[in-house]
Amino acid sequence: MLFNSLDYFLFLALAVLGFWLLARHRVARLAFVVVASCLFYMAANPRYIFLILGSTLVDYLVGLQLGRTENQRARRGLLLVSLVSNLGLLALFKYFDFWSGALTSFYASLTGEPHTPFLLRWALPVGISFYTFQTMSYSI
Repeated sequence: MLFNSLDYFLFLALAVLGFWLLARHRVARLAFVVVASCLFYMAANPRYIFLILGSTLVDYLVGLQLGRTENQRARRGLLLVSLVSNLGLLALFKYFDFWSGALTSFYASLTGEPHTPFLLRWALPVGISFYTFQTMSYSI
């Protein structure tokens, strides 16, 4: 959904109206904003909503556990879970095809045999870097 499209302005009008109508219901208003945000994100590619939800869930659960424990070793381990899961997803989407191609070319130059790289050819999810670092900021 492009920001200069009619779809966007209709969506924005409905989102603002829903937000305004739920002004007295804090929890319902928050739930509405979350659902509207997910719907907006899914307009680009519905399959990638699981990335945001998974990343958010991991960091939310890590944040809860960080609040419950005083053990520094456990806290470091929890932080590591957050960092590895989030940065791992980011690296997978941004760099897998690059490194697969580079390593395949390197291997082919060593052996003299042509090899076709294994490429995922996944489209980069919209805003993956932004929301990755935003969710990590919750647990950091």
